[in-house]
Amino acid sequence: MKKDFLPIGSVVKIKKSKKDYMIIAVYVEDNATKKTYDYCACVFPFGQVSPESNVLFNTDSIEQVIFTGYKNELQEEYYDDINWQISKEDETNGE
Repeated sequence: MKKDFLPIGSVVKIKKSKKDYMIIAVYVEDNATKKTYDYCACVFPFGQVSPESNVLFNTDSIEQVIFTGYKNELQEEYYDDINWQISKEDETNGE
């Protein structure tokens, strides 16, 4: 199933948080747990203060999209590549 990722630069509210977050990466792996998440974000408007302050989350954790980031053809191709990779992983895992 194709995922419709938000563009980098999008600002969202995450469930159970009062802060706003700006998406800085898509389809990222947590180095400690090896779990893959849809997004990595930093607190808006402060930016990436340190890697430890970043938040990893999935689409279902988004409560509200405040701002949608810039989209172009290269970004669309990149997200198509990510979706292809996800579909291959799903096939390997029997999903």
